[in-house]
Amino acid sequence: NGSKNKRQNRFGFAFFHISNVSNFIGFFNKIDLYSSHETEYLDALLFLYENIGYPVFKVSAVTRENIPKLAEFLKNKTTLFSGNSGAGKSTIINELIPGIQLR
Repeated sequence: NGSKNKRQNRFGFAFFHISNVSNFIGFFNKIDLYSSHETEYLDALLFLYENIGYPVFKVSAVTRENIPKLAEFLKNKTTLFSGNSGAGKSTIINELIPGIQLR
């Protein structure tokens, strides 16, 4: 099943430094697929990242959970999306910018 394979890469997330970037946020996509054990692990990661000063979001492009919060946070900002193949970057962008239809 091709759609299942596309949705399997759930923990694709990376922090890196770019010169002249004033703000950095992180987001974890596909939370609708997480098991209770994965959710506990993710919550621990979020706790760590937030406590060192990074805003982090748990989102689901499929259910739109927390997409409005992410959209509000990114409003009027130039944003770079980075992550593993299959993590859902294009899907999230499509949710944030209706009609863009990236693949």
